[in-house]
Amino acid sequence: SKSGKVVIRVTVDAKGRVTGASYEPKGSTTDAAELIEAAKAAARKARFTESRAAVQGGTITYIFRMQA
Repeated sequence: SKSGKVVIRVTVDAKGRVTGASYEPKGSTTDAAELIEAAKAAARKARFTESRAAVQGGTITYIFRMQA
């Protein structure tokens, strides 16, 4: 299993649901496809607080550590 840091850029709708998730190379320490896919899947399940803004955005950082 691989390890590293994956930064995912997300867009969030007014209800706090993630509507988009993309790999952000800046700040990431790995470009391993399986880690990126796992991080994107996790990001899509994330929920944020509701906002009056129609579209919010930001990044989520996932740290993957090798299992000993």
